[in-house]
Amino acid sequence: MDIIIPPCNHTSHFITITLSETTENRCEECGGKISGTAFTCASCKVWKHISCADKLNRDLPFEIFHPLHLQHRLQLQWLYYGDFICDKCLYISTGLRYICFSCGFNLDLTCGSSVSGQLPKDQEPLRFKDGKKKTIFHYSHHHKLGFFKYRKVREEDYDCFWCEKHLLLSEVCYGCSFCNFYLHQVCSDKIPRTLSHSLHPNHPLRLTYTYENDYCNGCSKECDTYTPLYVCEMCSFRLDFDCAKLSPSLKLDCHHHLLTFFKDFNKNGEEEQYPYCQVCGKHCGGASVYRCVQCHFSLHLKCVVLSSATHKYHRHPLTMMELIKEDNSEQYYCDDCENERNPKDPYYCQSCTFIAHIQCVLDQDKVASGKVPSSSPPPMENKALFVEQNEGSHVIRTLSFFRPIIHPHQMYEVTEELKGEIYCSGCRLVLNGSSYFCKTCPDFYLHEKCAKFSYEIRHPFHSSHPLNLYTSNVWDHHLIACDECRDICDAFIYFCEQCDFKLDMKCAALTTHKIGVLEEKMTGRVTELHHFTHPHKPVLASCNDPKHEIICSICRWQILGPAYLCPERFCGYKLHESCLRLPQKIRVPFHPNHMLVSRLLPSQRCYACSLQLHLGEFVYSCEHCDFNLHVMCANSLRRPLKYKFHLNDLYYFGRNHISLFDSIWGKIFKCEVCGGS
Repeated sequence: MDIIIPPCNHTSHFITITLSETTENRCEECGGKISGTAFTCASCKVWKHISCADKLNRDLPFEIFHPLHLQHRLQLQWLYYGDFICDKCLYISTGLRYICFSCGFNLDLTCGSSVSGQLPKDQEPLRFKDGKKKTIFHYSHHHKLGFFKYRKVREEDYDCFWCEKHLLLSEVCYGCSFCNFYLHQVCSDKIPRTLSHSLHPNHPLRLTYTYENDYCNGCSKECDTYTPLYVCEMCSFRLDFDCAKLSPSLKLDCHHHLLTFFKDFNKNGEEEQYPYCQVCGKHCGGASVYRCVQCHFSLHLKCVVLSSATHKYHRHPLTMMELIKEDNSEQYYCDDCENERNPKDPYYCQSCTFIAHIQCVLDQDKVASGKVPSSSPPPMENKALFVEQNEGSHVIRTLSFFRPIIHPHQMYEVTEELKGEIYCSGCRLVLNGSSYFCKTCPDFYLHEKCAKFSYEIRHPFHSSHPLNLYTSNVWDHHLIACDECRDICDAFIYFCEQCDFKLDMKCAALTTHKIGVLEEKMTGRVTELHHFTHPHKPVLASCNDPKHEIICSICRWQILGPAYLCPERFCGYKLHESCLRLPQKIRVPFHPNHMLVSRLLPSQRCYACSLQLHLGEFVYSCEHCDFNLHVMCANSLRRPLKYKFHLNDLYYFGRNHISLFDSIWGKIFKCEVCGGS
């Protein structure tokens, strides 16, 4: 397999490189005229013969063994769109790399060409004891963040997500290269979990993940479920991260509240959600506006300020500009009020570098641009509310409950006897005693105590750090295991981001360990192991969730009881304890000449049961012939049944296979002895 070297040296142009026809250009490598198909960079307007690119390829082997990763070969890959962190130098990189697809191990070309297996000593604080680069889970992002050193790999500098200032060369930062999410180390502790915000002064806001794609009450843009929002603990008000960093800054005589600037307001929203400008009467969607969030009062920026103005403390005329940088100091101040300003906010500037806030130029009440407060407001009591409902001439006083961080809809007290076993969606235990239900979500019930859990607790099982409540699945509905009881859980949890420690609700209610329960459940079992079917190390867990059917990743049958679960987020790999004992290679009847090897294959059909082998399914396959088997079919073929009424061996493929046979061939198989189906 060939790896093509790009025609230019700009890694940021990889996405603009194509194969095209030309008769009028010359090769950047050899200088010869190009006639026909060649590589071109649309950004640089340079060309390269395919043969010249291939000549450079010969110096780069497609596969290598490296002393830092001896367990697997590394393959050469050209990363077109994203960046990666080199596992040796820990610098952010892009373009060509050597990668282990099983382990996610990456080396840039420089480190991949080095035969040294020594890691730099100055990187010890950035690595775990086994030499792997450190990662953390931060509450501001749903992926793990890796430590890395910054260097410029594209034309635009990368900015910190929180302070919006540039990352500095060789600075140690946190980052997710998959999402282009980066944080200064010092900023990682500045993002508040709770805040009192001037856009919603009546109640505190708390940073949390939500169930639904909600709209930000500040900018009206849609927010996805993968990004946390600041949500009011008492009502449905919410702010995304960008709006949480804003504060009201402009006072006009036409409105009694301060106005906040929003750039590209509701740019991709629905037209019916656009507010109207109170001056010109036109829609505000996609425009820069000044807005009062409390009153839904909006003004176009162009309707608030003119394109030019004068200032009583400055002799030159001033011109409005939306973005200007005087130098690379990353420090920006208003020359009138001398308070810090945001370079991305609108302001007036003039050729002699006098720069001021709009409100200072308009000579209104001067309001400094404040920052989001980092102090937490006092905790609020989680009380249920009495709501009166009119039904005809009768007024019914019903106990209802609303905590939008726990559940986005109003919940009501269960007053009738429930039929069958109903389970609490918070702790997954049988519902009993006082409880609530949601009329919008038919299967959502909560114990009263689960509905009133605190957002943050100190727990004796993990006394070093506070645990934070997660009610929506930040793991994207992949399973986790409680670190106390090892039960696999798909409900509410308390989580320590610093230590990756998790407690389900039933264990969070305990104050002392249940001595002997966990030990009895896990007696004689390995708690962590490597398995040839998976690159990560699965850990011992237990499947007892009554509402969630957990399927083994190998045999595709349900798991009940002890199991092994991959602890990596977004992985979701789990398997029966018995499936661990399946061999990596197997020999079966009907194919005696070759061994079958366990591997993942594209869609095929099983030789034994004739059913589909789905994409990504673990199968036994012959490397020489087109012979493939389900794992359980291969296991059944090793245990034939001798029966006196039939000449050949019989094999059991399970009840599920029989029902699938019926649907494929449109007939019912009957037993040759009793005649039953």
